Amino acid sequence: MFLATLGMLLLLPVLAPPEVDTSPFLGHWEGRMVQTPGEFEIDFDVDLARAADGLRGRIDYITQGTGAQDMEKLAIAGPEISFLTRDAQGVVTSFDGFLAADGSIAGDLQEGEHHAPFTLHHSPIRSLQPAPLIDLDSQPDALQKRFSEDKDRLRVVMIVSPTCGGCRMGALLMHRHVLAQVADPRLRVYVVWEGIARLDSPSTAAAAGTLLSDPRVVNFWSAKRFAGNAFKSGLNSEKALWDVFLIYLPQRVWGDAVPVPDDFMHNRGRAFPSQKQFNGIELAKRIRAWLGSTPPDATASAPDRLTPGPEKKR
Repeated sequence: MFLATLGMLLLLPVLAPPEVDTSPFLGHWEGRMVQTPGEFEIDFDVDLARAADGLRGRIDYITQGTGAQDMEKLAIAGPEISFLTRDAQGVVTSFDGFLAADGSIAGDLQEGEHHAPFTLHHSPIRSLQPAPLIDLDSQPDALQKRFSEDKDRLRVVMIVSPTCGGCRMGALLMHRHVLAQVADPRLRVYVVWEGIARLDSPSTAAAAGTLLSDPRVVNFWSAKRFAGNAFKSGLNSEKALWDVFLIYLPQRVWGDAVPVPDDFMHNRGRAFPSQKQFNGIELAKRIRAWLGSTPPDATASAPDRLTPGPEKKR
């Protein structure tokens, strides 16, 4: 009886597993991981497409500026998606997400022992033109001239590297939380991209300038670190400044000497006081108050940093 039954079972057709509908996941996505709002936010683009052997995925960390990389172990099961990425140092970041009814994806990003929520939203691919640059090495008076022309405005001088992850994040957060939230025409932002890292160049600076797309922004370039050296005395620094945000209130003038900033923020760890840690949300609050003729307490602290995150993407 048992053998007969087994023989009958062997004759039954083998049913293939149902094919997973991957179409809702295909296309271009814009993603974001927020660990500390206004201070530590990682943006990335995701592209998912069908391939001969299934699905292919690529991810581009905007705040790193290192270009797209292939996903590993990409898997979709119903509304769930998971994949890994691996950077040049071999650090693995895992993503586990769930497709919501509104078409977005939300989930958990893990790197080592650190976890943070992430979101993805379908978006058209954006084509951005490189930002125009003013070369301070050939036009050393250009920044002072613009500073003086805008003396009736509140001015923020950013000194940053176009290939430094933390600098790029600061630029993106300046756009997202300050420029996009403070529409006041009296605000000006001078972004001085400088030759700090090995790959810094006019072309990488022009590309990084797209992170701050706003008519109130002026982008400069200096391979010789003009601004980092010119402004260092204002913060009593012996070394050239970088990854700093210097704030100058209206009527502050630049005469024979570079003016001391009315306030500043930074992304330089222990190089400057922790209460001056850059946070775009906090800076926007201060700018609104300053422009409203009610200066905030310049010693007020920015929100505390949460537990350490994936520092490689800063």
